[in-house]
Amino acid sequence: MVAAGGLPYPPGREGIPAMTSRQRFLETMRYGKPDRVPCFEEGFREGVLERWRQEGLPPGTEIAQVFQYDRRERI
Repeated sequence: MVAAGGLPYPPGREGIPAMTSRQRFLETMRYGKPDRVPCFEEGFREGVLERWRQEGLPPGTEIAQVFQYDRRERI
């Protein structure tokens, strides 16, 4: 199901539109209740990727296809 603006509803929160990355970050910093935990890709150690492949991650899979990352800005 998709909310207004084309954003999907978070699992278990149908009818509550997903937050933007900015809204999610600010809600988290204010000790609020974001729709999900913010996720920023900082890189993965090769050992982690090897383990994930042993557990079924197909070779050549882009990690961004597996995880939904939040937008990140640098100041």
